Amino acid sequence: MLLERSHDGEELWPVLTIQFFGFRSEVGPESPDRNNCLLTLRFGGVENVKLDGFNHQNAINGFTVVGKWSERLNREVFNVEIVQGFGVGATFECEEIGVVSVNPAVPHKR
Repeated sequence: MLLERSHDGEELWPVLTIQFFGFRSEVGPESPDRNNCLLTLRFGGVENVKLDGFNHQNAINGFTVVGKWSERLNREVFNVEIVQGFGVGATFECEEIGVVSVNPAVPHKR
């Protein structure tokens, strides 16, 4: 997780970038069908960030994104929840979400 402020035109824009290690959980850890990957997402216009339990592993049990109406901005925003497993859990709101990259991770040898 990386929290930073970047310039979006003339304004400072709060950004949260998160890299997830993902895989298909319905197959065994040694299966080539597990499809291990590193997924990097960028959340722009981040507000109301709450983090809990950050530690050395930070396994999560889920990730949800729900659209909601912001009275302050007078438009739709995203409510994001990272469901805590062992380690970090988080909630925040953001104005945009982008996929930075999806790359293979720890390829299986046959």
